[in-house]
Amino acid sequence: MFQKSNDSLFEEIAEIEKENFSDAWSLELIKDSFKYGYNRLLTVESENGLAGYLIYSVLDVFELQRIAVRESERRKGYADKLIQALLAATNGRIILEVRSRNIPAISLYNKYGFKEIGVRRSYYTDPVDDAVIMELV
Repeated sequence: MFQKSNDSLFEEIAEIEKENFSDAWSLELIKDSFKYGYNRLLTVESENGLAGYLIYSVLDVFELQRIAVRESERRKGYADKLIQALLAATNGRIILEVRSRNIPAISLYNKYGFKEIGVRRSYYTDPVDDAVIMELV
C-alpha cells in the first residue's frame, strides 16, 4: 500500500475507472480533483502493477469519492486493503454514496460498519439507479 501521484499513475486510474464505472472520471477530471489539496489517493499494487485505488476528500467530514479494483484483480482482498487504509488514515466521520444495485460494494461497506443514512432517488444515470448514502462514525 502506498500513496503517490503522477501522470502515469493517473493514466492507470483512468483505465480502471473505465473498467468499473459507466460514469467514469476522465483523466483530466482525475488530475483536477487533486489540484486543491483536499483529495487524497490510496493505491494498492499486485505483482501485475496497480490493482486498485481509493480517492477520499478531507473536508469537514471524510468522504469516500471513488474506490475501484481492476477487473482482473478482483476477489483478492484489495478492496478490503483499501478500506482498511482509509480507516487508518482517517479519524472521524466518513460518508459515501453507492449505487443501490452495487451489492458487492454495499456488503463491503457494511462489513466495516457503514450504515445507510439516506437514499437519493434516481441519482445516477446510465443506468438510472438510486444513490444509497452511507456513514461510518
